[in-house]
Amino acid sequence: MNIQNNHRLQHKLAAEYVLGTLRGGARRRFQTWLNSDPHLQQVVREWEQHLMPMMEFSRKQVPQAQVWRNIEQRLKLSAARGSNEFFKFLDSLNFWRNLSLIASTALIFVAIFVMKPQSPILAPDLYVATLSDDKSRPIAVISSDVQQHQIILRFVDRPQLADDKSLELWSISKEGKVRSLGLVSGVSQDNVLRITLPADITSETPQLLAISLEPKGGSGDPEKPSGPILFKGNWLKTA
Repeated sequence: MNIQNNHRLQHKLAAEYVLGTLRGGARRRFQTWLNSDPHLQQVVREWEQHLMPMMEFSRKQVPQAQVWRNIEQRLKLSAARGSNEFFKFLDSLNFWRNLSLIASTALIFVAIFVMKPQSPILAPDLYVATLSDDKSRPIAVISSDVQQHQIILRFVDRPQLADDKSLELWSISKEGKVRSLGLVSGVSQDNVLRITLPADITSETPQLLAISLEPKGGSGDPEKPSGPILFKGNWLKTA
């Protein structure tokens, strides 16, 4: 496998390495390359930086006490529990928080990979956003399709709407300019929607993407939502 001249492969392996899904012999080989390749080290650092902002969309959850009791009963761990530091670690809040962060990050990447299964997802011009609600629950993942001048929205948890309501997608630029990208309608059965960008907006324009709740047909002003913002997320370049 030649990784030195394969930019896409470098990003794919670096993302899996940072996420922790690159394992066994593949991880050891990558680590050997990483130790001697400054460019690959930079790619890994970039992926570490990309993952950190995504962590803010993860909810911190503590399982109910009954969950642990059920595990103890099934694995017969009660007798060993008091004397083993490992069980004390499992009890700690940080363990469950970290587990939640890892799971949510994995969910983001799975959603992105599913979105464009026929093409390499880690292209250097790819932008992604995870839109979450006010409780930091991931609702949708959006990525760019530069060649088609489109963005691709995939719902993780598709909201239910009343018949007289619509969802509308908005771009907020670095300068604070707000612009409608269109209604979130016509979503396919697998919860995917392609939206063609307006001619004067490129993949690099938004800093933030948001979805508002609007009357049927959307806001009457293409530069201002008329209803509340339900979901939002930062628009991040992957490389």
